[in-house]
Amino acid sequence: MSTNYTIKKLSSAIAITLFATSLTACGGGSDSGGQSNNNPDKPPVNTPSDKCKEVTASNSGQADLDKDGIIDDCDPDIDGDGVENEKDAKPLDATVAGVSTLSYRGNGYAYVDATENFYFNAKKQLIEKEYLSYNNAGRNNRSEKFTYDNKGRLIRLESTRGIDKQTDRIEVWVYNKKDQLIEYQTNDDGDSIFEAVTTYRYNLNGDIAQITKSDTSDTSNSSYFYNSTSTFIYNSLNQLEQIETDEYNNGSIDRIRYITLNANNYIAKSDLYYLEGNDVTNSEVKTLDRTFEYSYDNQGNVLKVDTGDGDSITYTYNSQNNIVRKITNSGSSVIDIEVSYNKAGLATSSKETFKGFIANVQNVTNIAEYNNSGLLTKTLVDVSQNGNINQEITYSYQGRVPFKFNVAPFFDLGQSSSRMPTATTILNKVNMGYTADAVKDFYYY
Repeated sequence: MSTNYTIKKLSSAIAITLFATSLTACGGGSDSGGQSNNNPDKPPVNTPSDKCKEVTASNSGQADLDKDGIIDDCDPDIDGDGVENEKDAKPLDATVAGVSTLSYRGNGYAYVDATENFYFNAKKQLIEKEYLSYNNAGRNNRSEKFTYDNKGRLIRLESTRGIDKQTDRIEVWVYNKKDQLIEYQTNDDGDSIFEAVTTYRYNLNGDIAQITKSDTSDTSNSSYFYNSTSTFIYNSLNQLEQIETDEYNNGSIDRIRYITLNANNYIAKSDLYYLEGNDVTNSEVKTLDRTFEYSYDNQGNVLKVDTGDGDSITYTYNSQNNIVRKITNSGSSVIDIEVSYNKAGLATSSKETFKGFIANVQNVTNIAEYNNSGLLTKTLVDVSQNGNINQEITYSYQGRVPFKFNVAPFFDLGQSSSRMPTATTILNKVNMGYTADAVKDFYYY
């Protein structure tokens, strides 16, 4: 399998484009048009403008949720969150302005019935995600709450599980005055102790210079996955050319990755070496583990990634630079995914074909449907491609929700590594499109 690569610079938290739907606003009534209330032929005409023109003069005893001096009957923004009532999914709740709901209906085997809700505030930020299972809710129900600072940066994620919402994971992100992420802390058991800490250092150009992982729960210090230090070395042109890794934080370099760029400054080759001591010669031996090679089209789009051991990934794009095919070769196994799009460039279907697997892996067809605004409304999964639907997911929206929430889950381009910290990519699942640029960012340092 190939190794994931990410872009060189660390960005700020993802901004989400929101889409507005309508609710019904309440109104009032009073006399209007200069008509006399005593005229039997002219019944009184009540209008909100007459009823509410003196709302701030004397509203004693009348409801005013946001305490802004305007009574709720006449307030265009009752909860005071900055979103007008008709565009607010919950006009009486200042913390929520938009809600998106996914309703899962499955065949009872690999696909189950469930509901997933995404809540967004008036600042266009995802503040909570909850998954409600209809099967063993005590174990399968889970939720995530997101906290941001006054700069809109994600600083805390608290995860819970079960009906009683017991905290089982906490993640914290710390930034410096330059808005650079300098520390990422995780707690996997819900107590007050953060067992794992990742720290980030930068050079004068703002590029990542060093990443150190430390996990006190790994008492044996036996895994570089939890404890390691990676140092990033740049040339005089500020291009990344080498990564040195101390796998156990013991002061010695255990592996080195050398990076070669092509004339367009795209990565052309990556060589991974392991360093081991020779007890006989009392010297260090450097052994090549594997080489990754990359090819591109004239636009710089990634066409193929070779791992040097026979494994590869190839991409094919249409004229809009959307991925229409992705083929993954791993030994004798092949995964072939083809994607179709509508005239608006939205993915409408995909076919997954599996070949050479020892296990009986069935081919899969996925279908996506959209409304006139381009928002995803339904996805269908047909395992074995026999016309029987194994899972149906319907999407509904209230108030202001991310427009790009409509990316159909046809295939995963891969998760970014620690060089692109989770704080900047945690929302990628609702923003990721199947574009050539997304592939570039995935592989390019």
